[in-house]
Amino acid sequence: MKTTANTMVLVNFLMLLSVTFTMRSSTNMLMTVVPIFTKYVINADVFFVGLTATLYGIGAMASNIFVNGRISVDKTQRLYLHSWPL
Repeated sequence: MKTTANTMVLVNFLMLLSVTFTMRSSTNMLMTVVPIFTKYVINADVFFVGLTATLYGIGAMASNIFVNGRISVDKTQRLYLHSWPL
């Protein structure tokens, strides 16, 4: 029973690390790619490139606010500390 509990803790920890790493890298990637895609693939004006990047940034910030707003304060520090890749 003890090894099963330890295995579950290890699996949960690895899942948390992988999901956090994936979310952070995909957000960074999209913040870089969206303006480039808008400029060179859609051939948009500079104004629309900036507007697209701004709207994506606002959307990412809003979703982050809603997710962080649902996590209780005592869990936030533990989750934040465990989210750093090794």
